[in-house]
Amino acid sequence: MNRSQRLRTWVVAAAGATTAAVAAIADRDGPWSGLILLGLGVVAGELLELNPGNRPRLPLSHAVVLVLLRVGTIAQVAVVVGAGQVAAFAVRARPEGRRARTALLGQRLVAAAAALAAYHGVVDHVRFGDRRWSVLLALGLAGLAQLAVDEVARLVPARQLRVPLRGRSAELALVTSGMLMAVGYSGVDGRGGMGLWGPLLFSVPLLAAWYSFEQLDSIRTTYGQTIRALSVVPELGGFARAGHAERVADLAVTLASELDLGRQETEQLATAALLHDIGTVCLDDPEVLGRPHERPEVAEAGATLLRSTEYLSRAGDYVAAEPLPHRPRGAEALPVPDTTLLCGQILKVATDFDDLAAGRPEQTLVAIEALYSSPGYVYDPRVLAALERILRRRGLVGTRA
Repeated sequence: MNRSQRLRTWVVAAAGATTAAVAAIADRDGPWSGLILLGLGVVAGELLELNPGNRPRLPLSHAVVLVLLRVGTIAQVAVVVGAGQVAAFAVRARPEGRRARTALLGQRLVAAAAALAAYHGVVDHVRFGDRRWSVLLALGLAGLAQLAVDEVARLVPARQLRVPLRGRSAELALVTSGMLMAVGYSGVDGRGGMGLWGPLLFSVPLLAAWYSFEQLDSIRTTYGQTIRALSVVPELGGFARAGHAERVADLAVTLASELDLGRQETEQLATAALLHDIGTVCLDDPEVLGRPHERPEVAEAGATLLRSTEYLSRAGDYVAAEPLPHRPRGAEALPVPDTTLLCGQILKVATDFDDLAAGRPEQTLVAIEALYSSPGYVYDPRVLAALERILRRRGLVGTRA
């Protein structure tokens, strides 16, 4: 946080605290002092975000909105959330650019509106024998409504319809903590509420989760920087084109998403794609060998290097599987797990496509045609079809006749 942003944050906090104090003096029994403090919570929640790593960040303000739903009327919630989001717009550093921040402001307001509709749609119209179930259901649906708006905002620009359901611990922590904070504030039917102490108490696990995700993000960043630094070694040695590893990794991750691979497989595949040429530095120079490096020996050398570290052993398996031929259904099986073979095929397709296209969009059609023209045992048709869908979405190839 730079000096300007810190100053703006302190100004917003001071203005909010002053307004809350004035409201408490002018209207001791009214709700506005608590609402204003929760509005400051919305601002703080926009600055504190859970970072799942493979998906957009999740603001803690989603949890504060659930508290507001239990405290204020529809009009009061709209005013407080709107004011809080405008204040957050003024102080947040991410995303860069006024247009991007304006789009995010609109997204947050739509998410709050969806939460309001979901909450009051249940509380005002659905009745169980025990009202606690109505409140919990309403809060749960309101939390999911905010996440759904965020998911749609992520998927629409990417032109994707597939929503991964695995690895949603951050979303679970956010919604359940928000429900606890909301019930802790006012209880159910006026019983069991602790006022502002409720959200403060039940925000502790959420803040602990935020701190853990921040530490994990720091480790992940350091790890990623190290892997990327190693990925350029073959390029600096003249064994690969500049940017080859990054392009292959980007395409491999996109292919993995298109083929519904899990998060762990995708992360290891990204590492394998970045380091799939690292074996060249372990082999004798081509001038010494009197011939160019063969793909299988490069893959085996790189796999051996990666397997020496337990955390990278699966990435090593994917690198070793890259030169293996595709085995159609019914053919003699290879002694390699199916997922490993699929990841090896993804890596092979991404690598060969980049070698053929050389990073130039005008070569895309020639490259895809060359891949399709190869013998059937070279590439998995599922991976080729996924590649063609991706390139079509990017506007690089047309629809096949």
